[in-house]
Amino acid sequence: PLTAYLYWQMNFHIEHHMWAAVPFFNLPKLHRAMAFDIPTPLKGYLRGIKLLLTIQKQQHVDPDYCFMPHFPSTSVPPKDISLNYAP
Repeated sequence: PLTAYLYWQMNFHIEHHMWAAVPFFNLPKLHRAMAFDIPTPLKGYLRGIKLLLTIQKQQHVDPDYCFMPHFPSTSVPPKDISLNYAP
């Protein structure tokens, strides 16, 4: 709670990027309104760092690896897109 406040609620990063004009103090309310359609946020800074390191390790082994988070059953599934932008 204190760290969330100090970081202007950036634990709601997806919401911030989807609607950047929403003030930081309204991000928790926005999160509740759209929770049915976005991945469940990780609980804790260190868990996030651990996930990032795991993804980085996997991408070192397989450069084509692309992490896809688990979406709630109520969400519209993301489209399967190719992230290979090589010409």
